[in-house]
Amino acid sequence: MVAKSPPPSHDLEERLRELRRAAESGDRERVLQAIQHIVPTYRRTPGQEPIILAASQPEIVEQPLASVVYLRNSVGGAREVN
Repeated sequence: MVAKSPPPSHDLEERLRELRRAAESGDRERVLQAIQHIVPTYRRTPGQEPIILAASQPEIVEQPLASVVYLRNSVGGAREVN
């Protein structure tokens, strides 16, 4: 079995840049339009609400800094001891 597809559009890179700009702006409608511009056969599923995943906030954990003591070794240099 051999799959065949048409060659990519001459302006594919610009279309991908537009998709990225739309995604970075958070404009859902613009993202969907950009996808359809790249993939003309793309169709939205009518009657279904989109699933929106909220970005989770990282948990902030406070920890004390490690105590660092510098000791001189026998040759006169300093070494770090944790």
